[in-house]
Amino acid sequence: MTKRFFPYFKFYPSDWLVGTRGMTLEERGAYIDMICMQMMEQGNVRDDERLIAHQMHVSTRKWRSVRGKLIEHGKISIQDGFVVQERCLKELDLLLTQRQVASESAANRERTKRENLEKSNEINAPDTTKVPLRARDSDIRESEVRKEDSSPSEIPAPAGAAPAEGEPKKPNLVDVVIELEAKRVEEERGFEDFWKLYPLKKGKGAALKIWKRMKLDVRRKAYVALKAQLPSLRAKKHDSRGNYCPHPATWLNQGRWDDEVEDEAVGQNQGGADKPHWKKTEDEKLSSLMDYVDEAY
Repeated sequence: MTKRFFPYFKFYPSDWLVGTRGMTLEERGAYIDMICMQMMEQGNVRDDERLIAHQMHVSTRKWRSVRGKLIEHGKISIQDGFVVQERCLKELDLLLTQRQVASESAANRERTKRENLEKSNEINAPDTTKVPLRARDSDIRESEVRKEDSSPSEIPAPAGAAPAEGEPKKPNLVDVVIELEAKRVEEERGFEDFWKLYPLKKGKGAALKIWKRMKLDVRRKAYVALKAQLPSLRAKKHDSRGNYCPHPATWLNQGRWDDEVEDEAVGQNQGGADKPHWKKTEDEKLSSLMDYVDEAY
């Protein structure tokens, strides 16, 4: 059988540099070639000068000279007609052991897998030893016929008939669609009223999303409070003193309908051309407040 050589082996650069420090470049090249040849042979290389010189592409005389230097440095030795490198032999023994262990482990896994598959097939195989196949088929057919004869005949209920007593009523798809559509229209109508009343027309989509999340009683409370805060919001919209009118989405998201009505809202009427609130008399403030109540309610 053809020998399977190892395509690679461990190489330690630091050990190589330290161990070959006193060698010439020529001796290093011959030394590493000899190591590679020994790893490919998976053992010692026969001490054939002509063969080794041919492999290294040098003359026989040159190899004989370099071999003597390698023996002097203690890198190789000649034993029983073979070139021996002790470190290579140790690495080869380790690699061969690892290969054998891996091969045995793979064989054990394959054997275990095959045994488990055979056991699974035995467990799942039908038992055909006790009853003949024809007898089993006839018994199955007879049991099916008896079941059909014994079961009460089911007569479908006519369309539109009321469900039996105790049976839950199934929702009608048309009714569900109509209810959802009515709810959507009611939400949009209530929001449109709010949008028309709010003085700042910005961020309608964001405000609509918040409006849909609000409960019905909260929407009503917010709408009523907006009417009360409307003069203040209008005044802030056109105010040049740093006050600002919040966006509709901000007003809804922060629950601003619970804010107290500011006093400066009294000084804002329909025309918006009256003098400022702080310049009005008490009678003018009371008159403006009555106009606001009549307009809001």
